[in-house]
Amino acid sequence: MDKDRERVYKRTYVSLKIHALRNNGFLTEQDFKTLHLPTTPDVLEDVLAHLQVEKQLRVVQQDGELLYDFLGLLEQASRESVLDMATRMELARIYIQRRMWTPAITELRMTRTHPTFKKESLYLLGTCFEHKGAFEKAREQYERVLALDYFYEDVQDRLQSLKEQTEHQTGVFPTATFLTVQQEASHLLRDRYEIVRELGRGGAGVVYQAVDLKLKRDVAVKVLHRQAVQSGEHLTTFLQEARFAAKLDHPNIIDIYDVDMESQCIAMEFVDGGTLRDRLTTHKRLPLDQAREVIVQLCQGLQCAHNAGVLHRDIKPANIFITQKTQIKLGDFGIAHISNLEQDAFTQLSAQIGTLPYMSPEQIRGGRLTTASDLYAVGIVFYEMLTGSPPFLKGDIAYHHLHSLPTSPGITPEIDAIILRCLEKDPAKRIQSAEELGQMVQKQSKREQARLAMYRELLKMAAIDHHVSQGELLVLKMKQHSLGISDQEARMLRQELGITLP
Repeated sequence: MDKDRERVYKRTYVSLKIHALRNNGFLTEQDFKTLHLPTTPDVLEDVLAHLQVEKQLRVVQQDGELLYDFLGLLEQASRESVLDMATRMELARIYIQRRMWTPAITELRMTRTHPTFKKESLYLLGTCFEHKGAFEKAREQYERVLALDYFYEDVQDRLQSLKEQTEHQTGVFPTATFLTVQQEASHLLRDRYEIVRELGRGGAGVVYQAVDLKLKRDVAVKVLHRQAVQSGEHLTTFLQEARFAAKLDHPNIIDIYDVDMESQCIAMEFVDGGTLRDRLTTHKRLPLDQAREVIVQLCQGLQCAHNAGVLHRDIKPANIFITQKTQIKLGDFGIAHISNLEQDAFTQLSAQIGTLPYMSPEQIRGGRLTTASDLYAVGIVFYEMLTGSPPFLKGDIAYHHLHSLPTSPGITPEIDAIILRCLEKDPAKRIQSAEELGQMVQKQSKREQARLAMYRELLKMAAIDHHVSQGELLVLKMKQHSLGISDQEARMLRQELGITLP
């Protein structure tokens, strides 16, 4: 092998490793076309074949698409680069996303001594030990995190929960009647709700799936932590979420059923299909038609909120719920804000509340928020559904939101233009209403379906006698180009019709 070709092979291996690390260890056939790998098709084919032989690559089929699992390659790269802590950290995150707790612990034990990754490594170690049932080891990791950063993530809540579980199991009770978090919630709700399981937790409270004993239906119940009840700020947020969400009646917004001030809980609609975050964790990205449907329904619910003067301020995949019948529900109005209130008293700190990868530039600056601020977050969600990642997820994310231009998603010119308009730095240049955004996406979908239908008919006519001449083939190529049909779309249509072209 000559030196130039050898260099191409090496660059291919390195590039595959880097992109696999960024994509939870997975790449698809579409990725190979859009990532602009520094290689040629024949070299890429050779490298992929070699990795399969070496057991560093598995190829599986999922939802009709080939999925390339590079976990073996990443593990080998980690073993060969003992001092590459960034790679080990990325690998640990991949293990955690795949619920592989033991190998994750192995990597995190290496990275926890590194200044850059120390806090995150200790925190993730704690969560891994929790999942394995090693509560004492988990507690040790969380206490080390607290010593470094008292307000890091939800470590205080996790530590308190572990303490309560340990004290209950050992029979050492600090008071005469000690209850674990879930037992205490059950005690508070016993007259109306029966808790089934915990769904999630945050800084202020825990959300449970429960059964409404009076109305005989499944509900989700958010219960404030005991310490949060004593906090005026958390209590205000709790009341605000109940008040804002209860005034919004729309099929694409989580319904609020009841608010119990005595028990400090909100009973709301239980969504049986999980969240968009769950879908993206499993599949990394969604097909364009599914992503468009999410955006259309999300915009319908969001427009209802905006019509009522409510800005959500925390639109992200974890707050977008999906029913078993694929109906979209926008939830968690805990930090929502009334847009027509006088904002002079709206402090910079409260304006900056949100989730950084999905925050608009004006929200990061603590400036005046408008409906366009929510639409910026919707654009990021749209971007992530189609590409597998928000546009800004590395480095100084806040700086990127303020100053960096996002990379084009590379889907179709129309879709790219819609998303990038949502992500304009200047709110005045963005799409101004959720209704307008939803209509734009619907119109784009209809135009695409019309183009595909026209090309489908052309294919049927060309192959009506089971033979396609060179002249007909040339016409088909020209029509494909004029209709804006991609090679992948054309191939899918041919497969659908069972047509093979010369």
